[in-house]
Amino acid sequence: MLFSKPSWHTCAIVPKKTICATTVPLTLGPQGRVVIPAAVRRELGFKTGDRLVGRLEEDRLVIESVDVALERIRKMFDVIPRDVSLVDELIAERREEARREEEEMARYLAR
Repeated sequence: MLFSKPSWHTCAIVPKKTICATTVPLTLGPQGRVVIPAAVRRELGFKTGDRLVGRLEEDRLVIESVDVALERIRKMFDVIPRDVSLVDELIAERREEARREEEEMARYLAR
């Protein structure tokens, strides 16, 4: 058994996958500190001194390791072909917008 204290297991079936979660009761301590139970730390591979990040998702706090967060973010950009430069595209868009603004200003001043 993963947890010695009470925990609740919740599963939901959504199209093409089943999502399960384990809920563990936590207590908010002095200065807003929350202790992550040892069993959870072991399961997630958290060690003393590890850098973690937290993010708000709607009405909940998600805590994950920096490495997991970076991998999740990298996967978001996997759909972009390797030969596409987002920086070059952004610069081109900004230049085009500046050109349109200059043309608009020239038309305005020519009135």
